[in-house]
Amino acid sequence: MNSPKYHRLGPEERREQILDAANTLFAERAYDEVSIEDIAGAAGVTRGLVHHYFGGRRDVYVGLLERLGAQREEQLRPPTGRSARARVSDSVSRWLDWTEANRTIWLATISHGEDIADPDVNRVVADLVRRAVALLVTFHADIAEDSPRLRHALECWTGLNRTATVRALAASTLVGYSVKAFRNLVGAHTIVSLISGRNR
Repeated sequence: MNSPKYHRLGPEERREQILDAANTLFAERAYDEVSIEDIAGAAGVTRGLVHHYFGGRRDVYVGLLERLGAQREEQLRPPTGRSARARVSDSVSRWLDWTEANRTIWLATISHGEDIADPDVNRVVADLVRRAVALLVTFHADIAEDSPRLRHALECWTGLNRTATVRALAASTLVGYSVKAFRNLVGAHTIVSLISGRNR
């Protein structure tokens, strides 16, 4: 009987292995409750190897945030619909589907990223929010004029959306949330008004 061949992971594969292990831990515990030793143990590597690829816990967490941002932007597409209301409904519907499908990585990162008192983490989270807002503005450029007021409102809305999603996921699933119910929960009617120009 032949024994399986040993496969030595390359640098990128090893980095992803550590991120995957950390992702699960951060989804289950608060940031301060996860140590480098925990991450190393979950990944099946030494503490020194984690330090070699990332430095410390903060760097691992920032790596998760950056990976999430890249995944979200790759999967985002313009919402469908001619009216602002139709587009917001479509965006909320796809957000519920995406969050349910990516529950673990979302809980590990964005769900509590803004609550971590670390300037580097806050910087990355703020950058993710700015990039998301910029994409929203681009998606609705044909019906909404870009303005500081619109961008500020969208930034505020992303915070409300994060809180509402945490609340929904606390119930273990988003399946029970209808698009209409979640749209009302996050005050989407305000964004509809801003996008359609009624609050300029």
